[in-house]
Amino acid sequence: MNTKGLLIFFGIPALTITTLLFINNLAFLGGDAPSAGNQTQQSSQSANSEGASLPNDTDFITIFFQALKEKNSTLLLGMLDPSLLKTAEDVKAWGAQFAAFETVDIKDIQPSNEADWKANEHTYKVTVTAKMTPESAKATIPYYGWGNGDTVKWITVRKGEDGLWRILEFASGM
Repeated sequence: MNTKGLLIFFGIPALTITTLLFINNLAFLGGDAPSAGNQTQQSSQSANSEGASLPNDTDFITIFFQALKEKNSTLLLGMLDPSLLKTAEDVKAWGAQFAAFETVDIKDIQPSNEADWKANEHTYKVTVTAKMTPESAKATIPYYGWGNGDTVKWITVRKGEDGLWRILEFASGM
């Protein structure tokens, strides 16, 4: 089985289980979600075949950073848009980047350029506090572009046909 097949085979079930646990009990993930005042809630949420709500776009970003904090690389890879994982080298590169985080915490999530949003594609300005491994300073882009301390990224998420959001892009400036 190829790498992409393995990612789909293991990533989607892991993502589904984690999101359902998140919805049922935020404390399971440590309760580190940004305050409701810092989030824009999506007006309508998709539902899976069992009737449980799937996470909206901002909840998805929160789950992504919680998985990063917990170093759950399988889940993290499953949360990326398939266009980012075309080759085994892509998977290896993303895994190395995820492993370079010693700590990471979300400080703020704000909608960005809402006028340019598409129905299934949204961009958020996300401020995180991160500490990167010393080895990551030697990466092609030092610290993979995150750095130590507060870092701002514009994260674009896209909703797939399955109703799940996935990370489409991380940008350092808009």
